[in-house]
Amino acid sequence: MVEAAGLTKTFKRVRAVDDLTFEIHGRIAGPIGPNGSGKTTLLNIVLGLTKKGSGKLAVLGEDDPRRLVQEGRVSGMPESVNPPDSFTGFDLLEKVVRIRGLSSPRDRAMELLRFGLRDAKDRLISTYSAGMRQRLLVAQALLGEPELVVLDEPTANLGPNGRILICDVISSISMEKGTRFLISSHLLFDLESICDWLSFMDSGRLKENGPIEDILNKYRGIIFRVKSAEQLRLKQLLKGVDGVKSAFMIRDELIVSVSDNDVPRRIADMATRAGIRVDEIAECTPTLDLIYRE
Repeated sequence: MVEAAGLTKTFKRVRAVDDLTFEIHGRIAGPIGPNGSGKTTLLNIVLGLTKKGSGKLAVLGEDDPRRLVQEGRVSGMPESVNPPDSFTGFDLLEKVVRIRGLSSPRDRAMELLRFGLRDAKDRLISTYSAGMRQRLLVAQALLGEPELVVLDEPTANLGPNGRILICDVISSISMEKGTRFLISSHLLFDLESICDWLSFMDSGRLKENGPIEDILNKYRGIIFRVKSAEQLRLKQLLKGVDGVKSAFMIRDELIVSVSDNDVPRRIADMATRAGIRVDEIAECTPTLDLIYRE
């Protein structure tokens, strides 16, 4: 899907992408990271909207992203884009089909209104909610059946039903037509439900990169749930236990990541010496949320 060697991009004094060397494979890949991690910059470079600073980048085996977009092989939905208010949803999709020189513009436009927009197809976009505008932009990105679709926060502004719909359609299109997707989102559950490849980014660098199953398996056996009547006190004492990498609360549960399998025993011993009763130390099934926190 995407391959980079020494890829770097600097804005004034900020190095948004820092000497990245990686390959992204799979049908649906998801860059993950906090704000400022370089995800959006990377996606914009892949779409040819931002010029790379130095290094090499290949998208679908080609080194000219802008040409791939012009040829219709790559399409996308960048961050913070708004459709024109003076069109109806149907008119916008139909006009974009015509601009791209595709056949059967009305049929293609109607097909892409399956993103929950059929009932609103004749309404002006100015009357659309934020979630409806988002779905319209995703539909527009899929016009022409591109080989690769790049989506930046496609489920932002959507309620639960809208998010489920977008994720289901993306998965279906990827399986039916072989379309590949590169999707950035802060909604980790959405990415976990559809991605088969993940790339964790922070400060312009990669922390993890690979098939989702490999990453989930890597974190098996090192994340534990600890139950105690004195969770907060125990959390403070864990800072002094060798091999405890991090400890954080999720609802009323204390989650601990460790460096080796002997650490849970050391936690239990420390708690006993401190007079804290530990009711349970159990291994957690890794999830994208837990791995991201780690």
